[in-house]
Amino acid sequence: ENVTETFDFIVSRAVTNMAVFKKWVKGKLNKKNKNILNNGILYLKGGDLSEEIKGIPYQEYSITDFFEEDFFKTKKVVYISY
Repeated sequence: ENVTETFDFIVSRAVTNMAVFKKWVKGKLNKKNKNILNNGILYLKGGDLSEEIKGIPYQEYSITDFFEEDFFKTKKVVYISY
């Protein structure tokens, strides 16, 4: 909340509900895109996201594509473009 810089991506673990997190990072993303993915949020989440992310367009990436450990079986990276 005290950060004044802007960034291409904000990367976080699931610290709160996505709607709340989006409010926390509002205004912290650069407006100009320089990467293959548009600037946005990359969020590590686990479990069922259907209710929490309802109405928010997103892409989901399974972490098991990269890590084989059991811990990652229910985890995914959620990408929200801005």
